[in-house]
Amino acid sequence: MAVPSNDAKSTKPTVPSEIKIIAGIEAFSGLVYLVNFLVLLSIIFSPILLFLCCLSFTIAYGLWRIKKWAWFLSLILSIFGAGSGIFVLAFTGVSESSLLGGAPMIILDVIVVIMLLSKDVRRAFRV
Repeated sequence: MAVPSNDAKSTKPTVPSEIKIIAGIEAFSGLVYLVNFLVLLSIIFSPILLFLCCLSFTIAYGLWRIKKWAWFLSLILSIFGAGSGIFVLAFTGVSESSLLGGAPMIILDVIVVIMLLSKDVRRAFRV
C-alpha cells in the first residue's frame, strides 16, 4: 500500500529567518504601543497608539505570510521611524531618557530596513 505524499506541504514556501525576526520586531512594537495605550488610557485617550498597535500586528502577520504589502509598509514605516527618531535626537539633544527610549527604536528601525533590503528577503517577497 502506497503512502500518500503531502504535496501541499512541499510546495509551501519556507519563511526565511530574517522575515521571522522582522515579524517579531513588528509584533514587539505592537505590544509596546498597546502597553503605552493602556497606560495612557486613564490619563488621555490616544487613538493614534491604538491605530499603531493594530498596524504593527497587521504588518507582523503580513510579513509572516509573505505578503508584498507588508514588506512595503514595514519598509516605509521603518524608514520614517528611523528618520524621525534621528531628527528628534538631533534637535532635542542627547539625554539619558532619549538614549534609553529613542536610540533603541532608531537602531531597531535601521536593522529592519537593512534586513528588508537583503537579497533573501527581497527574493521571498518578489520585490
